[in-house]
Amino acid sequence: MKKYSIWLLGFAALVAGACSTDRTGDETLALSASSVSANKRGMTYEGGDVTFDVLSNVYWVINLDEDADWLTVAPRAAYGNQTVKVTAAVNPGGRRSTTLRFDSLDGVTAQIEVTQGSSDELIYYIRTGAGASAVAEPVAVGGYTAWEPEGVGASAVGFSGVNAFVSADTPSSGYDEASGGNNIVLEVPGEGPETVTPSFSVRDVATRDDSYFRLKMGVLAPGGELTPDRFRALVGNGGDELIALQYEVIDGAGDWKEVLARFWVGEDNPTFDFKVEAPAGGYRIDDFRLYEGNFGEGQEVAFQVGGDDGKPEGYVYFEDDFSWVTDVYGGTDYIGTYPTPLTAETYWNGITAASHGQEAYNALVGSGWKTDDNKLKERVYLRIGYVKMGRGSNAAGCGGGLVSPTLDIRKNRAADLKVTFKCCIYVAANGTWDPSTMQVRVIGPGTVNDGVSTEKVLVMQTETPVQWEEKTLGGGNQGQPLVSGRRADRQGGPGRQTFGRPDTAGGSCGDVRPGCRYRKFREVHLDRGLAGRGVRVFLHLSQLRRGGRLAQRQDDGAVGRIYRTDRRDFGPPDGPRPARRRRQDL
Repeated sequence: MKKYSIWLLGFAALVAGACSTDRTGDETLALSASSVSANKRGMTYEGGDVTFDVLSNVYWVINLDEDADWLTVAPRAAYGNQTVKVTAAVNPGGRRSTTLRFDSLDGVTAQIEVTQGSSDELIYYIRTGAGASAVAEPVAVGGYTAWEPEGVGASAVGFSGVNAFVSADTPSSGYDEASGGNNIVLEVPGEGPETVTPSFSVRDVATRDDSYFRLKMGVLAPGGELTPDRFRALVGNGGDELIALQYEVIDGAGDWKEVLARFWVGEDNPTFDFKVEAPAGGYRIDDFRLYEGNFGEGQEVAFQVGGDDGKPEGYVYFEDDFSWVTDVYGGTDYIGTYPTPLTAETYWNGITAASHGQEAYNALVGSGWKTDDNKLKERVYLRIGYVKMGRGSNAAGCGGGLVSPTLDIRKNRAADLKVTFKCCIYVAANGTWDPSTMQVRVIGPGTVNDGVSTEKVLVMQTETPVQWEEKTLGGGNQGQPLVSGRRADRQGGPGRQTFGRPDTAGGSCGDVRPGCRYRKFREVHLDRGLAGRGVRVFLHLSQLRRGGRLAQRQDDGAVGRIYRTDRRDFGPPDGPRPARRRRQDL
């Protein structure tokens, strides 16, 4: 079989020769494993990247077989210790393997075998029993720690139960994948008006963005009664809604039977939650498995989006008065010193624990704001009591911007929200005014103003330089919703909003400051469709030459917030308010 090496080996020879020709005898080239495996999609069987470590003190190069064109590695050559990532293409055929051979100028070598599963190999998202080591006596599911879940979606799963226990009695048997050992028993509920249904739950199974699934488990039913009214398997996607799955008995020679449910879902279901319940109790479960299904088969599962979030009008999801932005960051108060020349300010992403101290760094991180959305990793500065957003010169043509924390709206639910803040335009020391536009945008499901748009460009109209401006944005006085949409979050959290400079030319410099509690504010209403976790607010000042500001002067009476509204009330919120600078968990 023909081999080839990349030219970097020759280059390494020149470098090594130029440095030294001495051999110490201590040259090493070792690998962390003798073999690694990938499933048919190129992932590990746990769902991660296929990697291994090189432990070395020499220059090395990886030689690949010529016919291993289904495989790439990075890096192909390096010096010393490295982590090598192996990327395998999707396998359309049988099981395949190749050997990676490491050579070095110092004569030390190593090799590792890479194997990929065949196309007919099943992808398991999770498969688990209840442990092979028998428990001495029943243990409540919530207190059991010996779960050993496997699969590409099992890294973050959790288990819980109601009147559910791990027991070694009556081990599973009689179907192909029966593991024996422990199983889960759903106890017979007690009598009384507050009787609860026994259940076993598996949460946060990652779907890998797939659509077709099969769910299998072993079940021991009292008297063999496996009917939907006595035994149910339900699926959810992180919200309140659980949908019953249709199942059939497919195997089982004795008391234990194996049941199978086939189903499919649409997009935007990054995780599943499962609940198995038996109202009358007495059922046992084992060998819970979720694996890939076949295209076009099974029950359609459609999760509903909508319905009110349930929080009272005026409830505050997030607020910040920027009082945490103090002189510890090295900035100064430009507003209070205009028209002096440009004064000191500190780049947001330049704040570290080493540069400004752990307390200052923790305050910045703890504020919840981020600058990393839409390539806005520059042009945001800390002053005193407010944040300046400068004009961007990056490749994306964006100015500075801030992203709010994810809003904890219940998943698959909706809320009408109002966003308030203050802002002002930047004016240079020579009297030149910067452009006056800025943008508020919804990140995640939701729209602004018309049920279609996801952003709103605002025009600041301050009559005097660097004066805080308060404003209410469009349509609300007639009761028109300013934001609508629905939540279908892939990022695992309710919505956010961003504040910053639009991506179009002619933006503004301005201070943006959360609105005062007892006044009218610049506002955006978010109407029905920030359902669950994933919506954020983005404030973005567009193409500013010097700097706009998202700001709140240190004023006890002034706060900025995102809160519930009935679409008609554009005044200050009267509902409960969480502590400043904190996101309110629901």
